[in-house]
Amino acid sequence: MKKFFVILLVGTLVWAVPFATSLLAEPLKETGPFKELKFLALIIAAVFFLVIYFRRQFKGFAGEGFLVGIMWLGICLVLDWLLAYGQGNFGQYFLNQGFLYLSIPIISSGFDLIVKRKLW
Repeated sequence: MKKFFVILLVGTLVWAVPFATSLLAEPLKETGPFKELKFLALIIAAVFFLVIYFRRQFKGFAGEGFLVGIMWLGICLVLDWLLAYGQGNFGQYFLNQGFLYLSIPIISSGFDLIVKRKLW
């Protein structure tokens, strides 16, 4: 149960960093690299929190990184859509913004492989 709570808490933090970045970068939405800054913030947050998460998780099952990534993906999509795009169509939101969050399970699966095979 504790592990599940940690995954939810850290997943919320992974969502909060790019969301805060997007609020700060709002003036660039029409003229600058808004999506690129949000994606960069997402990658930095995901990698940072994955390092913290896997540093403490040496025991576990194969595929834990994929499970964590899927859970974080779900958290990010739900929070982002509800708080920022709640009035619109989810499919349209996913194509415009949510697609970026698919990088989370890809990165977390890679971390899982690195940690489980002791390549790190």
